[in-house]
Amino acid sequence: MIAHFFRKKYNKTMHSHFQGRTVVYVVQGVWGGLIKIGISSTFYARVKMYDTSTPYGVHIIAVKDADSQFEVDMHKRFRKWLAWRTEWYLPNEELAAFLKTDPGWELMDEMKMDHLPVLPPHLVREYQKIQTITTDV
Repeated sequence: MIAHFFRKKYNKTMHSHFQGRTVVYVVQGVWGGLIKIGISSTFYARVKMYDTSTPYGVHIIAVKDADSQFEVDMHKRFRKWLAWRTEWYLPNEELAAFLKTDPGWELMDEMKMDHLPVLPPHLVREYQKIQTITTDV
């Protein structure tokens, strides 16, 4: 299932907009949490892949036409915020400001500054039910 935000706002329009372009992108889980900086020549397919491989899907923060060297430079620049493996970063004001001031970025959504994702209300209720059941045993 493609994340609601992605499905509602981008779907096929986004697919045709990015088709044939190599882009550096910044995405984040729909409910916050870690930031992914990556590069792809099949951006639409990449976002769909993240949607199925992450618990809540992703929302697109920014996209820019760029080459692999630009992506490498971004990884070096934001290394101190590295959180997971090689391309996942903690949300931070430095990256948010960079995206707003560096020319060429297509800004699509605001970065959520929570380091941990905020669960949607229906999952919070389910979690609370599970906690009640396991503590009553």
